[in-house]
Amino acid sequence: TLIMRVQTENHSPAYQHAIVIGGSIAGLTTARVLRDHFAQVTIIERDGPPTADAFRVGAPQARHPHVLFARGQNILEAQFPGIVQEVIAAGAVPFYPGQEFRLFANQRWVAPFPSPIVCIGCSRPLLESTIYRRLAADPNVRMLHQQSVLALCTAAQNTRATGVQLRSR
Repeated sequence: TLIMRVQTENHSPAYQHAIVIGGSIAGLTTARVLRDHFAQVTIIERDGPPTADAFRVGAPQARHPHVLFARGQNILEAQFPGIVQEVIAAGAVPFYPGQEFRLFANQRWVAPFPSPIVCIGCSRPLLESTIYRRLAADPNVRMLHQQSVLALCTAAQNTRATGVQLRSR
């Protein structure tokens, strides 16, 4: 069992070190946002590093088709410039949902309609591994794999978290 404590010397404890528990797409994008506000960000993940060609054990929904809608593309592009073209170059498929999807709503099929909105269809491993590679290249983001979080460590009177207790998997 490893206890990882957040050091608070010479910095405000609120802005020195952030710990993100879980390296899913949500955890990775959270770490990216926190990176702008903390000197160090550590992501703790139960699984190994994601790859574009393997489903992560800790993501049971990974085998489902994934669609990156326009708003999600905009958000990811703002945090990771060029990521949309990167996933397309790696095999993701852009499509126009108004024209290329069949939609059943209000007990009837909706006729195809022209729309400028483009969505991206891809596998979760492709999207997750692309985001992961971008973060792994950042020297202020550290990844700890094959680790389970057992507990939070807190300051006296449980007023703030000071670290986490880990167990290697």
